[in-house]
Amino acid sequence: MGDEIEIEIELYGVMSRFKSQSPFILRTKKDIEIDALKEILFKKLQEYDDGNLQNLINTCAFADDDKIYPKEFKLQSSIKLAILPPVNGG
Repeated sequence: MGDEIEIEIELYGVMSRFKSQSPFILRTKKDIEIDALKEILFKKLQEYDDGNLQNLINTCAFADDDKIYPKEFKLQSSIKLAILPPVNGG
Protein backbone atom coordinates (compact mmCIF):
# COMPACT_ATOMS: atom_id res chain seq x y z
CA MET A 1 0.00 0.00 0.00
CA GLY A 2 2.95 2.35 0.60
CA ASP A 3 3.75 2.56 -3.11
CA GLU A 4 0.15 3.43 -4.10
CA ILE A 5 -1.14 6.97 -4.58
CA GLU A 6 -4.58 8.49 -5.13
CA ILE A 7 -5.18 10.91 -7.97
CA GLU A 8 -8.35 12.99 -8.11
CA ILE A 9 -9.09 14.34 -11.58
CA GLU A 10 -11.50 17.19 -12.35
CA LEU A 11 -12.77 17.52 -15.93
CA TYR A 12 -13.02 20.78 -17.90
CA GLY A 13 -13.93 21.94 -21.40
CA VAL A 14 -15.00 19.23 -23.82
CA MET A 15 -14.08 16.66 -21.17
CA SER A 16 -16.89 18.01 -18.98
CA ARG A 17 -19.31 15.81 -20.94
CA PHE A 18 -18.19 13.16 -18.46
CA LYS A 19 -19.12 15.36 -15.47
CA SER A 20 -21.39 12.68 -14.08
CA GLN A 21 -18.17 10.70 -13.65
CA SER A 22 -16.20 13.64 -12.19
CA PRO A 23 -14.16 13.83 -10.13
CA PHE A 24 -12.42 10.60 -10.87
CA ILE A 25 -10.48 8.99 -8.08
CA LEU A 26 -7.76 6.80 -9.53
CA ARG A 27 -5.51 4.65 -7.39
CA THR A 28 -2.22 3.76 -8.98
CA LYS A 29 1.44 3.16 -8.26
CA LYS A 30 3.88 5.90 -7.30
CA ASP A 31 6.17 7.26 -10.01
CA ILE A 32 3.49 7.02 -12.70
CA GLU A 33 4.17 9.36 -15.60
CA ILE A 34 1.46 11.72 -16.84
CA ASP A 35 1.41 9.84 -20.17
CA ALA A 36 0.62 6.57 -18.36
CA LEU A 37 -2.06 8.35 -16.34
CA LYS A 38 -3.72 9.35 -19.62
CA GLU A 39 -3.92 5.67 -20.61
CA ILE A 40 -5.56 4.78 -17.28
CA LEU A 41 -8.09 7.58 -17.74
CA PHE A 42 -8.87 6.39 -21.27
CA LYS A 43 -9.52 2.86 -19.99
CA LYS A 44 -11.85 4.24 -17.31
CA LEU A 45 -13.82 6.23 -19.92
CA GLN A 46 -13.54 3.71 -22.77
CA GLU A 47 -17.23 2.79 -22.65
CA TYR A 48 -17.99 6.40 -23.70
CA ASP A 49 -15.53 6.36 -26.60
CA ASP A 50 -16.88 7.93 -29.78
CA GLY A 51 -13.80 6.89 -31.74
CA ASN A 52 -11.96 10.08 -30.83
CA LEU A 53 -11.60 9.83 -27.06
CA GLN A 54 -8.05 8.51 -26.88
CA ASN A 55 -6.80 11.24 -29.22
CA LEU A 56 -8.63 13.85 -27.15
CA ILE A 57 -7.13 12.60 -23.88
CA ASN A 58 -3.67 12.46 -25.43
CA THR A 59 -3.90 16.15 -26.40
CA CYS A 60 -5.06 17.24 -22.94
CA ALA A 61 -2.81 18.72 -20.30
CA PHE A 62 -2.82 17.87 -16.60
CA ALA A 63 -2.40 20.71 -14.10
CA ASP A 64 -2.78 21.58 -10.46
CA ASP A 65 -3.24 25.03 -8.94
CA ASP A 66 0.38 25.94 -9.65
CA LYS A 67 1.54 24.41 -12.91
CA ILE A 68 0.92 22.31 -15.99
CA TYR A 69 2.79 19.01 -15.87
CA PRO A 70 4.86 17.71 -18.79
CA LYS A 71 3.95 14.25 -20.10
CA GLU A 72 7.06 12.63 -18.62
CA PHE A 73 6.54 14.05 -15.12
CA LYS A 74 6.34 11.31 -12.47
CA LEU A 75 3.73 11.65 -9.75
CA GLN A 76 5.23 10.84 -6.35
CA SER A 77 2.27 11.36 -4.01
CA SER A 78 -1.50 11.73 -3.94
CA ILE A 79 -2.65 14.83 -5.80
CA LYS A 80 -5.68 16.64 -7.20
CA LEU A 81 -5.34 17.43 -10.92
CA ALA A 82 -7.44 19.06 -13.60
CA ILE A 83 -7.51 17.71 -17.14
CA LEU A 84 -7.42 20.60 -19.58
CA PRO A 85 -8.36 19.93 -23.20
CA PRO A 86 -6.85 22.01 -25.98
CA VAL A 87 -8.77 25.13 -26.97
CA ASN A 88 -8.90 27.02 -30.24
CA GLY A 89 -9.32 30.71 -30.77
CA GLY A 90 -8.65 32.66 -27.67
